Amino acid sequence: SKIFSLMFSALLCGSLLTGCGNTGSTQNDLSETPANVSLEAVFAGGAGTETDPYQIETIAQLETFRDGVNDGSQNGYTGAFIQLGADLDMEGAVWTPIGTMEDMEGHSTMFLGVFDGDGHTVSNLSYTSEAPTVGAGLFGISCGTVKNLNMDALNLYGAGKYAYWLASGISVDYT
Repeated sequence: SKIFSLMFSALLCGSLLTGCGNTGSTQNDLSETPANVSLEAVFAGGAGTETDPYQIETIAQLETFRDGVNDGSQNGYTGAFIQLGADLDMEGAVWTPIGTMEDMEGHSTMFLGVFDGDGHTVSNLSYTSEAPTVGAGLFGISCGTVKNLNMDALNLYGAGKYAYWLASGISVDYT
């Protein structure tokens, strides 16, 4: 059972790493924002460029950003620059990681931009899953860059027969 889990994890890591090779455009290539959500409502400010990144300052903004990645409506924020503008205490928040494997071919549900924590800390983040999970933490599946981010009091819980995790979003400067 442990051998199977290790082999499966190794194969999955390999497929994820090779799956990130062709993510499309490197320009800020956001699909149209759904009519009921404006980018101004998602972010505290910014234009999504390297010199003027989108700003996230609240848990609600972080959750809305995550939802745009996970549902594929923002094409993973391909080429966009996002910056954390404040420390966030996630105590009591029900969290789902940013980025999923729902669209492995088109990569639209993976994070494909640059997330700069700007030295801020996300604390007390908890994630629980009873199912096999790849990508647990603040970020789940990312072919983008996560940098300058501090995590404190991260709690990941997996239960059941297949309780193995490939955690991401814990490391600083991971690409």
